[in-house]
Amino acid sequence: MLASLDELSARLLSGNDTCSPDCSSILLGTLSKEMHKRELSSPRPERPYLGLTLAKLFEGIRQFRKPDWMAVEPSLSYGYLDRHECSLQSHLEPTIKDIQRQLGEMTLQDLTPRASETLNNLRD
Repeated sequence: MLASLDELSARLLSGNDTCSPDCSSILLGTLSKEMHKRELSSPRPERPYLGLTLAKLFEGIRQFRKPDWMAVEPSLSYGYLDRHECSLQSHLEPTIKDIQRQLGEMTLQDLTPRASETLNNLRD
């Protein structure tokens, strides 16, 4: 999940993953601030990620602030301010759901290489 945050940051920096350059700039700034606020950027959490669970990480990401800003709609002759609806969550929620799906499919043997050995010892 931390790698997904880094990947999103890179995509926003390149400006290839949003509806406009302004949108990518605002979302990149928000992402940077939210990651800093939750101590996910510098210093970056390291294995074994003491005190950080996926549930806590997902909850924090879902609470990332949604920037509240207006964009000028240039297609109208006089211009028109429209509330901009892009959010970090729309970029990150598919990754969260995919990780949760994968976790739901995991068994104890998937989590540790010695889990099956431990299970066999417990059964004996």
